[in-house]
This record gives sequence, structure tokens and C-alpha cells, in this order.
Amino acid sequence: MRSLLLLRHASAGPADDDRERPLDPRGQDEACGLPARLSATGATPERVLCSPARRARDTLEPLRSQLSAARVEMDETLYLASPSGILGRIQELDDDDACALVVGHNPGLASLARGLAGAGDPEALRRAGRFPPATLAHLVFDAARWRDLAPGRGRLAALSFPGDPS
Repeated sequence: MRSLLLLRHASAGPADDDRERPLDPRGQDEACGLPARLSATGATPERVLCSPARRARDTLEPLRSQLSAARVEMDETLYLASPSGILGRIQELDDDDACALVVGHNPGLASLARGLAGAGDPEALRRAGRFPPATLAHLVFDAARWRDLAPGRGRLAALSFPGDPS
């Protein structure tokens, strides 16, 4: 069994360099709500892959205490990655890790979440057409290895947006 959490970075403000866009005040509030939303999934990531963009790193920061046992890696391949690029990176994960969290960007994360979900909670599937900043998707796979993850093979267990009750 594999558990995958996909987290879109929180709302970001402008900057001259796209990679250095900081969270805006709304994004800071969104990020502060993430620990409760992560806890509500019941998942405990053992591995974290994060885009090196500042807005992704800043989104991850409030989760650090919950993820103290996880191995965290800033992964250049996740910066504005395509769905297939993100999936390819996930498929390379160590099979000893049963749960992983990926922090990245749209449109790649949203497309990947929808593409992987072949089944799931009807309300979560309905809402999956939207993927605003700080959206957290929890997918579960009946797979022994990460490389076995494929489109339509996952179950969307939960999808939460900022402001959702935890």
C-alpha cells in the first residue's frame, strides 16, 4: 500500500525572479492551516519532495515539526514540472517509504492528482476539478512499489482546500 500527498504551494506574491516569489499574507495564512489539514489525512510522510522555489519551501515550513522524522529533499525537477515529470520522480522513490509528500506547482500537480485518481471519495472527486493554492490531495494506491503508480490506479481519499474544516 502506498500513500501519496500532493500539496500545491500557498498563494504567492510577485517578485522579479519567479523562483523567489514569497508567500503573500493570504498564502501565509493558508500555510499556517496546513498542519491541521495534514493531520486530518491520518497520513505520516516518511519522504518529502519539495520544489526549490521559495513559495514551495515557505509552504512546507509550517509542516516541518510534523515531518521531523521524514527525509526532506529540495528537488529541482519539481519546479514547474509536468504531470509525467512529477510522476516519474515519485516512481523513483525508495520502496521502504510507504508515504510521501510532494510540494509543488500547478498545473502539474492538479493534472497529476486528477489523472492518478481512478476512484475515491465522491465529494473529493467532484472538487478535484479545482486545485487552488494550498490544496492538499491524499491518494492511496494498492501497490507494492512506487514504480507501479499509474494513471487511474489511485483512490482519492481526501482533497482539502484552505479554509476547509479539519
